[in-house]
Formats: sequence, C-alpha cells, structure tokens
Amino acid sequence: IGRRRHTMAVNFSCRALQEIGSPSFVQAVQVCVGITCVLSALGAALIIFSFAAFKELRTAARQVLLNLSVADIIVAGSHLTGLFLNYERYVRADQQALEASSRDPRCVSQAAFTVFGTIASFLWTMAIAVYMFCVIVFKKSKLARRLVVVFYLVCWGLPAVIVLYLALEWKFGFHPSATIGWCYVQKSSTGQILAQVIGYDLWIYVTVLVLMTLCVPLFCCLHKAQAASRSQLEVHV
Repeated sequence: IGRRRHTMAVNFSCRALQEIGSPSFVQAVQVCVGITCVLSALGAALIIFSFAAFKELRTAARQVLLNLSVADIIVAGSHLTGLFLNYERYVRADQQALEASSRDPRCVSQAAFTVFGTIASFLWTMAIAVYMFCVIVFKKSKLARRLVVVFYLVCWGLPAVIVLYLALEWKFGFHPSATIGWCYVQKSSTGQILAQVIGYDLWIYVTVLVLMTLCVPLFCCLHKAQAASRSQLEVHV
C-alpha cells in the first residue's frame, strides 16, 4: 500500500509539472500578467494625471509618488512589450537563437527597460519611506524636501548605471526558465549570479530591510499622535 501511494504521488507530481509547462498554462499566466500590467499602468497614469491637472497636489511628497508611478509604468510597459513580442517562441526550439538573444536589439532594449524600471521602482518605494520618516518621526519637512533632489540622483541614476553595465557586459537576453516570454538578465551568461543579484535580487532584500526598519517607528509615531488627538477630543468634550 505504501509503494502504491508513493507511485501515485510521483505520477501526480509528474502530471502537475507537465500541466505547468503546457502551452495552455503558459498562455493563462501570460493573460493574467497582461491584465495585471494594464491595471498597474492605468493606476499609475491616474496618479500622473492628477499631479498634472491639480496644482494643489504638486507637493514634494506627491512628486516622489509621481516618480514611483513613472517607474511602474516603465515596468508595466516593458512587460507588456515582452508579452506581445513573445520572444520565447523564437528561441525555445533553437539553441543558436537562445545564445544570440543577447545580441538582439528588441530583446536587449526590452530587458534594459525592465531592469531599469524595476530597480527604479524599488528605489522610489524606499524614497517614499525615507521621506515619510523625516516628516513624521523627525518632524523635519525642510530636510525631506531637500532630499528630493538626492532621490532623483539615486533613484534614476543608479538604475541607469546598472543597466549600462549589464548592457556593456552582454548580460541581457532570454532564458526559458527565467520568464514566460520576455527578456531579462540572461541566466546562461557568464557571471550570471552577480548580474542577477545587482539586476533584481539585491533590491528586493534592500527594500524589505529598509521598509521594515523605517515603517515600525512610523507606525508607532502615528499611533501616538492618534492617541494624543483622541485624548484632546475627550478633554474638550
């Protein structure tokens, strides 16, 4: 009985893996990703439109949020471009095309915009946290406004430098196990670990660490302010 259960479990796992790699599953995932990208781009576009249409919303904090929205539109647009190009259909059955993907202008440009927008989005997310920390915890609005210039230099300059390095080292390309159709950091290239780390993985961990470090004092400060306002209301009543 134990062997039968083990055999059934192995067969079920093999069938599940086959279904995940099937064209219908890949198409379903591509549709979901496409819908998500469109909704993300629409939400970011509304933020940009509100910033441009209403002068009273053009504050320093909104300016930081505006740049985050621009980065999100770049990410959504590059992903949609990759889905429409569907580079996978050209290289899955052709090993030479897979190796040559790092030289294809369409693949390289789409991967470059994806990496640039992704890193910029992470950095602008951290910039929002730093800005709010300065305003709410330190109570220094002038310092927060001055940091906006630094945010511009770091959040747009650093991704540009990283993308330039990866492009000059021919690290962009396509690999079937990396994505579901678009180009990114090519996993089959030499120095793939460093390219993958500086192109994506590093910024996930840095963003999570920064947000966890700054958001806890932020929430504590906001909770104290809310409690103080409630006590004042009770006194007046």
